[in-house]
Amino acid sequence: MYGLSTSVISQRIEGPPPSFSTIFGTTPDKVNQEDIRDIKNILGPLLEYDKSKGSNLMETLVEYFRCGNNIKQMAKKLYIHYNTAIYRIELIQKLLNVDLNNPDDRFNIQLALKLTSLDRAGLSRREDTL
Repeated sequence: MYGLSTSVISQRIEGPPPSFSTIFGTTPDKVNQEDIRDIKNILGPLLEYDKSKGSNLMETLVEYFRCGNNIKQMAKKLYIHYNTAIYRIELIQKLLNVDLNNPDDRFNIQLALKLTSLDRAGLSRREDTL
């Protein structure tokens, strides 16, 4: 996967935000479509679990990020008990084989969520576009 160079990080702190091509080393129209599919597939186990069990772990995950990774706030927004929220987050981490305390894992999951939401909105229908 792509990684940020220290020059990009220092540019982000000291100057204007870096461009897509500075971060990823390419332009959006030349992004490898296999990489995009791989990123979106990260959520596959969670989507399958929700479908087979009739659960709403995807909603839980989205709300978790909306609440800035704050489980207590997420529980209030979803009207669930705090212990239920903790259980759901632990189950999500187990299903996706990630640690939501790890910034790289969080980034990959959030990117997958964003790409999935773009697909659902019909904004990335063509295979050759981002």
